[in-house]
Amino acid sequence: MVVTMLEARINPDKAGELRHEYEKLGDPPPIIVESFLLNTPDNRIWRLVTVFRSREDLEDMRESMRAADQAPPGVRVFQAVGVEPTLTIFDVAAHLGR
Repeated sequence: MVVTMLEARINPDKAGELRHEYEKLGDPPPIIVESFLLNTPDNRIWRLVTVFRSREDLEDMRESMRAADQAPPGVRVFQAVGVEPTLTIFDVAAHLGR
């Protein structure tokens, strides 16, 4: 598995709009195990954390987005409220859970 983390600071007034944009994504495709939209208590720092089945799935998705000249869906969530998120990719070294 691999995890992507998109992070950005937003104006707290945009929190509802950001949540709405995230919810508009609907059910994730099969390559995504889970996705979480996280925020700090003051609604200033937001993270969109997505767990992919594999790095290959992530890279295939990124390549298809580039070929279509589109930003990935998670990036578009942040762009909809006027910010560009930073991306960090993590390999899952160990996992506990169901």
